[in-house]
Amino acid sequence: MKLIASIVFCLISFDSSAQELNLGINMGTDLGGWRTGLFSIGPSLEFNPKMSIFSICTEVNYWNYDNQNAIMIPLYLKFFLGDKIRIGPAGGGFLKSNSHYGWLAGVHFDTRLRNRLRLFAKTEAISEKWKYDSSDKWGNPIVLHSGMFYLTVCFGVKYNLLE
Repeated sequence: MKLIASIVFCLISFDSSAQELNLGINMGTDLGGWRTGLFSIGPSLEFNPKMSIFSICTEVNYWNYDNQNAIMIPLYLKFFLGDKIRIGPAGGGFLKSNSHYGWLAGVHFDTRLRNRLRLFAKTEAISEKWKYDSSDKWGNPIVLHSGMFYLTVCFGVKYNLLE
């Protein structure tokens, strides 16, 4: 939470003319496969510096899947083309409250509904990794690494706080 507060403070302290600081809410699910039943919801924060084609984004998402809960905090860069309708790739990393970590890459779309309000959709490929303790056949402790790959889709709205 301190990380999110620090990022918000740094972003707001920049000169705010011709910039965007979008605060939003999103929810999503997986596209089938191993994580069937996945549901996520949470707030998002996006900062677009003056005269740029990229934005810095973070979220705090609550994930529920297989009767397990986790908080996911990604930090990623999003590149985009266009103004009223924007499309572009995104990529970055994430940490989860259950000690999982990994990378994500995806395509994001958004369109302006009103002057300060945007509707967005995104699809992301997520590579998630984790470590767990086990023992070898003689009973000696060892650390094993595991992981998985899955696709998600998410929809939401965001509001520009600086315009």
